[in-house]
Amino acid sequence: MDFFSFHGAKIDSVFIHPVVDCPFIPNSSETTSVQLQSMGGGESSKWKRGKEKKRKRRMQEHSQSAQVGRNGPVKRRKATPSEKARPTAGEESNPRTGKKATDLFEKMKARLSGGRFRWLNEQLYTTTGVEAFAKLTAEPELYEQYHEGFREQTRGWPQQPISVVTRWLNSKKKNLVVADFGCGDAKLADSVKQKVHSLDLVATKPGVIACNMADTPLASASIDVAVFCLALMGTDYGKFLQEANRVLRTPGHLWIAEVRSRFGESFEEKFLKNLLAMGFSLKSKDVSNKMFAVYILEKKDHEPMPKRLDWPEFKPCIYKRR
Repeated sequence: MDFFSFHGAKIDSVFIHPVVDCPFIPNSSETTSVQLQSMGGGESSKWKRGKEKKRKRRMQEHSQSAQVGRNGPVKRRKATPSEKARPTAGEESNPRTGKKATDLFEKMKARLSGGRFRWLNEQLYTTTGVEAFAKLTAEPELYEQYHEGFREQTRGWPQQPISVVTRWLNSKKKNLVVADFGCGDAKLADSVKQKVHSLDLVATKPGVIACNMADTPLASASIDVAVFCLALMGTDYGKFLQEANRVLRTPGHLWIAEVRSRFGESFEEKFLKNLLAMGFSLKSKDVSNKMFAVYILEKKDHEPMPKRLDWPEFKPCIYKRR
């Protein structure tokens, strides 16, 4: 193929002008694309390196200009509320609840705590006061685990029984003496104006008396009000009530709150019948709360204690799994 056959043709991105005496045009008819590139139609390796350097320099300058403006550091735009709420890495949201995945650990911890509480709860309801006292005296950490679980389980209750007895006592005279059987964290003593003897299986704070609720160190006829706030636990709970009867003056008051799910068929009738046989009279009963019932009894003139009382069995206290 002669030279003039290339006239006006574009070959490999190189436009060949019809210059006859062009020194770059080879005489050979076997002109290849490599030869055309060597004549100036392609990019040499040196030119490529220079182009790459320019490109990298432009990218670097662009990156720097994003951080620094002509008049100093560029002020970053404040995040919008939706951007702030957007989870970061490791904090993916749960599309169903909207809560962060970091809450998973707390949920697992609460579930384990709840399971531990239910096991301890079962142990306390199926043993005697003597056995429970011995067990918690040897392992006092179990007591704290139980009450931590108890607080978690009852946190969602619309009303707490401790609040009910607190209001009731604060409506009474200041000079009354109170015995809080199964006081827990002794919240009642911190909330009322009367003197309170706080009794429980483990002394969690100064002033709490650690003892079996069936055998307290209180003197006979030394108390005006005996309180059992969700505290009738154990297979021999009747002995706790008999101990309360011993330490109560006449007239004295017995205040009881218990979870309603523990009452079986005809339980209340048998339960109150025994209390009447001990010398108490029922002053009021409140079953308006769906979680617990409240009984207030008054001790009448001293009557001989029956030799044997057949106390009805409480159902195990079932708390909702959380």
